[in-house]
Amino acid sequence: DLGQVTRAPVRRATGPATCVDGEIHLAVLGHGADAAASAAPAPPATQGYTIHETRCGDGRLVLLRGGDLLSAQWAVYDLADRLGIRYFHPEQTLYPARLGWPAQPLEVAARGAFQRRSLHVHTTHPVELSAPLSTPLDMAAYMRRWVDWNVKLRMTSVDGWDRALIGDHA
Repeated sequence: DLGQVTRAPVRRATGPATCVDGEIHLAVLGHGADAAASAAPAPPATQGYTIHETRCGDGRLVLLRGGDLLSAQWAVYDLADRLGIRYFHPEQTLYPARLGWPAQPLEVAARGAFQRRSLHVHTTHPVELSAPLSTPLDMAAYMRRWVDWNVKLRMTSVDGWDRALIGDHA
């Protein structure tokens, strides 16, 4: 999503994350990541995450840490939201003309307000996750986008998808 806005190539790298003038570097560090590896605070417990930004000239190093795998993903989407990307629907992401970086470096410590957050799809009648009657659609891909959208919304669970189509994607 960040590449969609910046129109810059996105590369996946391994090794230590560093701040480089003119570049944006993101490091997603899940549960158990070495807290001594940076100045960023250690992540909170499960469902908690931190976002810590360091600036160097026109460059940015953003460390995203989650208390578990799911909350590490939430940190990524929280960052995208703070920069202006909006996830309105599984089929509709709105991108700003440019990323809206705040004046001061980001420093976020978040935790879930509720232990469980979910969307329930009542599947006894045609709903969003039912196959369309007249238009062919790749339902497996659509259901994966539904599950992914719920992660972007920082939900803890989602239902209504068909395990025969998407396996353990959720």
